[in-house]
Amino acid sequence: LKLMNFASVIRVLCYVALGLAALMSLPILAAWAYSETPQLITFSFLLILLTLIAGSVLLLTPKASRPARPPDGLAAAIFGWVLAGLITAPPFVLGVANTSVLAAIHEAVSCLTTTGHSVVSIGEGGWPVSLLVWRGVLHIIGAIFTLTIAASVFAALNLGGPGIHRTELFTIPDDSFFNAVPRVLVAATLFVVILISALVILLVFVGTPGDQAVMDAISAITTGLVDPNQSTTYFSPLRNVLVSLGLIIGILGLHFGLQVRRGRFLDSINDPEFFAFLTALAIFSVLAMMAGLSVWQSAAWGLSALSTSGMPVSSGEPGSNLPVSMLILPALLGGSALSAAGGIKLGRLVILVRRAAQEFGSLGYRGSMIKFQYRRRTLEESSVIGVWVYLIGYVSAIVLFICILSFFGHDFDDSVLTAIGAVSNSGMLVQPEISTNNIHGPLIIAMLLGRWEVLALIPVFFPSFWRR
Repeated sequence: LKLMNFASVIRVLCYVALGLAALMSLPILAAWAYSETPQLITFSFLLILLTLIAGSVLLLTPKASRPARPPDGLAAAIFGWVLAGLITAPPFVLGVANTSVLAAIHEAVSCLTTTGHSVVSIGEGGWPVSLLVWRGVLHIIGAIFTLTIAASVFAALNLGGPGIHRTELFTIPDDSFFNAVPRVLVAATLFVVILISALVILLVFVGTPGDQAVMDAISAITTGLVDPNQSTTYFSPLRNVLVSLGLIIGILGLHFGLQVRRGRFLDSINDPEFFAFLTALAIFSVLAMMAGLSVWQSAAWGLSALSTSGMPVSSGEPGSNLPVSMLILPALLGGSALSAAGGIKLGRLVILVRRAAQEFGSLGYRGSMIKFQYRRRTLEESSVIGVWVYLIGYVSAIVLFICILSFFGHDFDDSVLTAIGAVSNSGMLVQPEISTNNIHGPLIIAMLLGRWEVLALIPVFFPSFWRR
């Protein structure tokens, strides 16, 4: 048996660290422009330190003597999320009122996983501009990470679903697994950056203040919440419509974007995930109207909730008066499998509903053969069973974190909302009262578990994962 290709994994992690270091130049420019000396020193020091350490390790690590395989990609994805959370956290504890290292890591992981809630104390002066820029950068990085890993690592390993992560961007190469990842990374980066840039331009054009336009655009496309205080001050019909369109694109994700880019617009709107999104949005909007919201407020809340972002689409807080059951259902469902939204994913819901309908339809025909297709691919029974296994693992993880939060003395409703919010990467559900040092660790794990799609972490605990 051969050991895992540690050389390839370490080299990938070094490239991740160097990329994060390079992106620190953006908050450095913001800190210099706004004379934020503590942040300027912190980011500059981190940029130099990370470059030296990651560069040295990269030079000292020999190139792999054999090709990397999909399990190596999974290892790089798991360790990459952890490493990114650690090395992006110092700005949230140096030069601000926060003194908890765990809270800083929690903050960084919340941004990277596009969960979006905040737990750090900044001080009386409010958020420095450079830190808001850093939160925005981390949301963008997190969205790109999520799309890239889903469309490459999860597509190769088929974790938790029968091909719901597959695209034309990726096929398992004959040589090293990591040689096929850059194509996915470039496509995910272009998808996120171009859409954010276009949305910023449109929002500014309709009168939205520049800083709010940037935060709105990043929040919508990455399905996170850049401004932790939700200090949206400008609402207009055009701004609300543009943000709603951004949220729709964020929910539908990379697969929808690839279809549109190739001129397959009809295929994109006939896609099962698109139909599932429209159905879910209609159901949640009707339920919200029955709870007393207006038509627009209901649709706006439904979009914000399904995207797991919680960003304000209209003035007021339309979701604040809704019952707990209605708040958690959209977050549990989430968006497309190839989106930055969290949750169980629309594709898995489609598979479960269709297969259940087939099972009911065949009750009167004993021994009948059932064929099941998803996106014109015939699926084996094991693939459908994989979705059920994922659902069991997802629900079990939520129950576990509810028990942990309740054990620390938190109210049951708050524990339910926070556990579901963390695992589904829906920061709007995480209750601000739950922010003690005892809880940071479990919530960090819960947020990462949501990005690892729950089942991705399980192989790590088996020796066969480390030996092939």
